[in-house]
Amino acid sequence: MPRAICPLCNSRKGKRECIVSDIYICSICCGETRTKEKCSGCSYYMGPGRKYSDVPCFSVERMANDDSLLSPANLIESSICEFDDIENRNIRDDIIIKILELLMDKYYFKDKDIIFKGGLEEKGFTLIDKNITDELKNLSGEEISKFIMTIYRSVRRRTNGRREFLDFIHDYIL
Repeated sequence: MPRAICPLCNSRKGKRECIVSDIYICSICCGETRTKEKCSGCSYYMGPGRKYSDVPCFSVERMANDDSLLSPANLIESSICEFDDIENRNIRDDIIIKILELLMDKYYFKDKDIIFKGGLEEKGFTLIDKNITDELKNLSGEEISKFIMTIYRSVRRRTNGRREFLDFIHDYIL
């Protein structure tokens, strides 16, 4: 890896080989100059992230006051518990967050191809999605995504990076 100064800013070491200009540039210049058109084949290029926080959900008040919303939410949470039990309760909340994001990719963003970064994500997604598909077929993708997002927000509120949400719903579901 070259130790030369980045030719774009002339202040930091150029450590990344740019596929566009075939020179070594620093990470900051790489981030500031890359575009989808030029850099989509580069390992450093990542497309814009999704804002899952903008996905519609049911309010806490509506969930508490509408009994018809409890069954679909309980099905998804039970599926999460089932997956955690299959994995001997070794799953952390961050895996559940990622699985719920992948489910939103399918039901809200309507992605046809879901890309998994690991076997646990795929295993959990497959199990939960199968239960949704089998049991909630009378609901639209938009309605399903609201339930997923409502649970997602609950996980984000309860977790401290370990199993706080999972431990809570295991107590609640039982």
